[in-house]
Amino acid sequence: MLECMVIGDSIAVGVSHFRKECITLAKSGINSTNWNKVYIDRVQPSKAIIISLGSNDYKGINTYENLLKLRKKISNSKVYWIMPNEHIKHIAR
Repeated sequence: MLECMVIGDSIAVGVSHFRKECITLAKSGINSTNWNKVYIDRVQPSKAIIISLGSNDYKGINTYENLLKLRKKISNSKVYWIMPNEHIKHIAR
């Protein structure tokens, strides 16, 4: 099991500069739909996962569904959400 992962958008890229011990799966400007298409299968079991995802979503992107899919994938990890919005607050419970 990995110690930690940082996943998501440009904010996650920035966090990765301070958490160099973590594996990073992040890309600036990516939305939650594209992140899931590109990265979700590369997520590994980790003790902690830091997520910043959804801030680049726009009308037509199902942020809630995308974040819930990711959360189910990492159900055994301690998750830290950055940039909480209503979807994240509901999923993070």
